[in-house]
Amino acid sequence: MQHCGGYAEVTVTNFLHLFYLHVGDDRNSRKLILFYSCRLPPVAEIEHERLLEYLKKTLDSYVESDYSLIYFHYGLNSKNKPSYTWLIQAYRAFDRKYKKNLKALYIVHASNFIKVMFTLLRPIISRKFGRKVQYINRLEELKEFTHYDQLDIPSEVDEYDQRKGSKISRNVSNTNIGGSSVFGVSLKQLLLREDRQIPLIVERCCEYITENGLENEGIFRRSANFLTLNDVKNKFDDGEDVEFAYYNDIHLPAVLLKKWLRELPEPLLTFKTNKFLEYFDGNHDDNQIEIIKQIIRNLPEENRVLLCFLLDFLKKVEAKSDVNKMTASNLAIVFAPNLIWWSNSVASFDSIRQANRLTDSLITNNFLLKDE
Repeated sequence: MQHCGGYAEVTVTNFLHLFYLHVGDDRNSRKLILFYSCRLPPVAEIEHERLLEYLKKTLDSYVESDYSLIYFHYGLNSKNKPSYTWLIQAYRAFDRKYKKNLKALYIVHASNFIKVMFTLLRPIISRKFGRKVQYINRLEELKEFTHYDQLDIPSEVDEYDQRKGSKISRNVSNTNIGGSSVFGVSLKQLLLREDRQIPLIVERCCEYITENGLENEGIFRRSANFLTLNDVKNKFDDGEDVEFAYYNDIHLPAVLLKKWLRELPEPLLTFKTNKFLEYFDGNHDDNQIEIIKQIIRNLPEENRVLLCFLLDFLKKVEAKSDVNKMTASNLAIVFAPNLIWWSNSVASFDSIRQANRLTDSLITNNFLLKDE
């Protein structure tokens, strides 16, 4: 965890990554963005106009898909609190483009100031937007909506939460992998049990989307109904037959596929791949093919076979990008958090961009898997 102080001399152009972070998907497979008040520098040391411009530019990468926002309020004080006038300006600056796909705004440790502010802003805040706001009193409550172990919780926020009486473990609870469970089971264990080269759930999801959803605009960018998603997940875990046609929602298998990948005990690309991410910073393009070959060679056989199957499928999706708008780069933004994550640390903003570039390169150069 990182402490929230010590940013007095940080400029607008390089401090934003300290309090603004895209961390992957929530439990509804929506993009998740975090914002920390405690990492804001004093008002006198920041140009709020540039801050607003930068926030909009950064959000542009994610707002075309469904996404959620977590705002950690602890740490806002008289020195770093933006003016009421600027807050109104900011709300109006984020037009429908940014609001329509925001599915939830979680406000953690809301103070009376926040609640009063929302009361004052009520005349200009739409009723629809207001319904997206949820107050979170304790960090533990975030477990219901997020992959909590992957969140970057600043130490001061964590300590404040503990003082408020919430004592929670940062460890991931063990997943029940007995019986016929499909989610949260190691790839090797699942393949041995099913006696297959490709897990049934992956094959079923990809086949249904190939037959029915390749031309669906924004495929993999939209969320599915939460209750239906859990119901279908449980059916797969219980070994029941699932007919996606019955649900009449092409986003259901798309979300389910990402969810299954995200709940693997170890990412499909394995934790060993993380050490290669630095080569995907935009400055090593000449070496990327060789690096990708090395990454592929390092994968276990079952991971390599499944990755080859998955990338072949994503190439089919990309081939229809003129209709579905899912280019290799757009697919990379969606799939990178489900193929690469960190075991004992939270990803930096740079690491996330590198993971996106690696995933983009894998989709573009998927033929390399067959050569290896």
